[in-house]
Amino acid sequence: MIDEVATRLGGSSDLYAADGRRPANSINFVTCHDGFTLLDLVSYNGKHNEANGESNRDGSNDNLSWNCGVEGDATDPAVLRTRRRQARNFLALLMLSRGVPMLLAGDEVLRSQRGNNNAYCQDNELSWFDWRLVESNREMLRFTRELIALRQRHPSLTRNRFFTGGAASQPVHP
Repeated sequence: MIDEVATRLGGSSDLYAADGRRPANSINFVTCHDGFTLLDLVSYNGKHNEANGESNRDGSNDNLSWNCGVEGDATDPAVLRTRRRQARNFLALLMLSRGVPMLLAGDEVLRSQRGNNNAYCQDNELSWFDWRLVESNREMLRFTRELIALRQRHPSLTRNRFFTGGAASQPVHP
């Protein structure tokens, strides 16, 4: 598993290098519009699409999520700390990986769809952006902004060459 993670962090040379593509051809994401939000990824073991009217049959059953010990909303400070740490870990992996990062709108302030991983048919509070989250989760927003700034400041994080395991013969350029 370590080799697989390292290959993905390095831009997925196994998928792109053979035909001349570069790390910038790799779009990296943890969450996207048709799945869990980042907060839901660390808050639900399973989907909760009951509001969609399909008896929870719609949406993916394979979410690769972990609820940190409590399904859905939690009040236990230890669970909440673990969830925030996991969310920060995911954001750090995303921003420190070679390739182009894609961030789901709202993940930077821990927006939730309450476990619904197929909310396209919901035109209500479930899928709307709650702007109050910008203030209530300002620490996560600050963390996300700092990760983006770190990525911009360090060309080695956006270098458009794959790691080869050999000594670098040239200076690092984006």
